[in-house]
Amino acid sequence: HLGKTRYAPGDTMRLLLVWRATKPLAKDYKLFAHVAGADGRPVAQWDGLPGLNTARTSQWPVGEPFRDHVFVRIPEDAPSGEYTLLAGLYDGETGARLGDAAIPVAAIEIR
Repeated sequence: HLGKTRYAPGDTMRLLLVWRATKPLAKDYKLFAHVAGADGRPVAQWDGLPGLNTARTSQWPVGEPFRDHVFVRIPEDAPSGEYTLLAGLYDGETGARLGDAAIPVAAIEIR
């Protein structure tokens, strides 16, 4: 859930992600939230462990929702334009994304 979709440089996005493990996770994956342009490059991002760097995905109960609050600051020099907010999990050792994917969360605008 994203409270709004229009941001100014210097704003902080407040994002609520709800994860649900469909099977036990053997690793502690890291979370990413990227504000990406049409070229796929992030202009803003947050990477770290879920739960504001406190939760271990290997401890998530199967089928139970895990509510995760994420804050992404838009840099002061971010160019105006249309962007996509992407989120997902990845292996911190290899960088490989879980499911080999980034989940599009929302279209956003920076003005």
